[in-house]
Amino acid sequence: MHKFFPVTAILLLSLAAPAAAQDSALTGVAVPTRAALPLRNFQPEPGPIELQSAAAEEQIFVPLSSRVAVDRARLQVRFENSIALLPDRSQLQIRVNDAVVAQLPLSREQPAAFAEIELPADRLEPGFNRFSFRAAQHALNSCEDSGASELWTTIDADRSELLLDLRYLPLEPRLNQLDDLISPAIGGTRRLNILTPGLALDADKLLWGAMIAQATAMHLDFVAPQFSHAAARAASRESAAEASWRGWRFPNLAQASLANRDQVLIGTREQLAPLIGAEADNITGAYTGIFPLDSDPTRFILIVSGTTADEVTRAATALAIMDFPFTDAPRAIIHELAIPQGAAFFGRVNVQEDQYYRFADLGVGRSTFRGRGPHQLAMAMVLPPDLYANETAEVEFNLHFAYGAGMRGDSVLNLYVNDIFERAIHLSEVNGLAFRDYRLAVPLRSFKPGRNQLTLEAVLVPSVTGECTLNQDENLVISVFEDSGLRMPPAAHLAEQPDLNLLADTAFPAVGSAGGLVMQFAATDSATAVAGWTLLAKLAQTAGHPIIDLVVETGTAKHRGHLLVVGPVDRVDERLLAAAPIALGERHDVPNRLVQVETPAAPKVGGVTILGSLLDGLLGRGDEAREVAVQRIVQTSDLGGVGVLQSFERPDDPGRTAIVLTAKTPQRLAVLAGLLVTPPYWSQLRGDVALWTDAPDTMSTRRIGARFAIGEAGLSQRVTYFAGADPLHGLIIVGALLAALTLITWILIKQVHRRRLRTDAL
Repeated sequence: MHKFFPVTAILLLSLAAPAAAQDSALTGVAVPTRAALPLRNFQPEPGPIELQSAAAEEQIFVPLSSRVAVDRARLQVRFENSIALLPDRSQLQIRVNDAVVAQLPLSREQPAAFAEIELPADRLEPGFNRFSFRAAQHALNSCEDSGASELWTTIDADRSELLLDLRYLPLEPRLNQLDDLISPAIGGTRRLNILTPGLALDADKLLWGAMIAQATAMHLDFVAPQFSHAAARAASRESAAEASWRGWRFPNLAQASLANRDQVLIGTREQLAPLIGAEADNITGAYTGIFPLDSDPTRFILIVSGTTADEVTRAATALAIMDFPFTDAPRAIIHELAIPQGAAFFGRVNVQEDQYYRFADLGVGRSTFRGRGPHQLAMAMVLPPDLYANETAEVEFNLHFAYGAGMRGDSVLNLYVNDIFERAIHLSEVNGLAFRDYRLAVPLRSFKPGRNQLTLEAVLVPSVTGECTLNQDENLVISVFEDSGLRMPPAAHLAEQPDLNLLADTAFPAVGSAGGLVMQFAATDSATAVAGWTLLAKLAQTAGHPIIDLVVETGTAKHRGHLLVVGPVDRVDERLLAAAPIALGERHDVPNRLVQVETPAAPKVGGVTILGSLLDGLLGRGDEAREVAVQRIVQTSDLGGVGVLQSFERPDDPGRTAIVLTAKTPQRLAVLAGLLVTPPYWSQLRGDVALWTDAPDTMSTRRIGARFAIGEAGLSQRVTYFAGADPLHGLIIVGALLAALTLITWILIKQVHRRRLRTDAL
């Protein structure tokens, strides 16, 4: 059943009942609840749903958690079609999981339209539900070009919504269900409340929370998680007695404030025993257990514990790396973790230098396409963020494919890297061909650090076309086989720092760099902890894996390595802030962009300018040949509501990067960290300084401080890297090499001359 209204005939309709925003509708509210979800939420890329050609189809996939039941489902669709369409022959068909739920006419008289469709609730199942939008579009009754540009319909994905009345179901959770319980799907949780014995947080508790935050991020894929922190408190004697009479599993735990939200309770057995009663007897080692929350059985409480602090850490780490649904039980004891050493960077899909990868290794099987197209075969590959090779390095593709006979000579197979055209294969043989090892070379510089998208696009054209002509296209077929592959060239590992864009794209150098990550909480209150856990979760998501070798500190930094500092500005180490691009403190030293030019940096003390710069580059002591001269204002002012993210060379550990996230107060810091990790903010990170407030258009970034390089490479590669990174540095290196060559030549000539003099003297 559906209603169909032309937009010209009605005013914009409001929802029958107020719909909550997506995050609050899916988590943290009473049940039953209503969700109003724009179709854009289910698209891989933003934008309208475009239906072009005589027979066009687009699909979206709506994930649904098994935690909820759908009592009612409606689809509100706003669309517009071409005024050239014939109304008797043109229609929009909507299917849900292959069942037709609506047929909507496409009218030239009413091209802008709105429809509300009542969906059969039992058609929506746990998992991914396929919504198909099929358009049959005709402008002529005969002799029509099926690809004519006037054959189109556009669905507004921002204003079209899926309306769901949901009811959360009681849980009997198992550890192997975490992917469904903590999930970006509708009904899965995106927010966890982390409970600790008391509000006081030390380094151990902060580390446990950090591992839980990363575990949550792994289950949520690219959706930003939300966290809160509270103290786990014992119930009053009267409440505990009543809870025992009700048969609650944890009668001694105060649960009045825990309903409507999923909980994680962390602590040692000794700390948790007064709260969890008899369940403490099961904690004989590194322990994880998951149970329904007594006060709200539609929510869970996950207990992470152990007999010692180290065992709690082991249990929390196991949750972060656990991605195989093996443990079909509510509790488990983790006896050992075997984590390989030396894997600096690995992700969802990953390639390394000087290796060969089949398409099957990149998750792509055999693909066959029929008809005109264009048809696309897409695959993702993740490069190490610090991969560096010279300008002539190439990625070599070895393609195994076959195409049909009788195609027109302008049929092609195109190769794109990150939506940029790179190479083409002309499918010109009229009798068809099969290639086993067709080679294409693409420059490595066409790829970017981190995630890359490879696309093979087939455009197949029939040999006979024309008006009122039978266009036979059954012969238009091409297959690309899974044993096709690519070979990565040899390369070094060098990357310029600081670079917030590289951090946002790959989490480097917090992940993927030798030396590990030291995370320093400048304060130990709940809000600062939440801010740090939120940022760390985003970095783990970006990398595609949790940061296992994490060191957590409070106060001032004591360990060497790349440093991530989170805290209110008045609690961050003043010596560290003094080295930042914006020197925050009692007085703020703030750069301004009235004049911004690149000038050579002063030589380091104790070295000749040219030789010193050369040795600094070759020995990896940092590239300080490019500093930006800007006008600066030293002022005393309130930081206000601004968040600041800065990246710079760590002053007490040269060659390592420091990243500092700060704001005026812990509460403001937590809010701004939650905003920062969302796509509208995170995607804007650039340079070495970022400032933002409560709206994405307030994000401001700039490159201010000195640059340096980190990584491992040979002498020749370092020379090439520093020469290419900065023309001035290149001239210095070339000049130094010429000077050295001249000196060596002069010494050799002088030695030869001396030998001749000795010979003549004899």
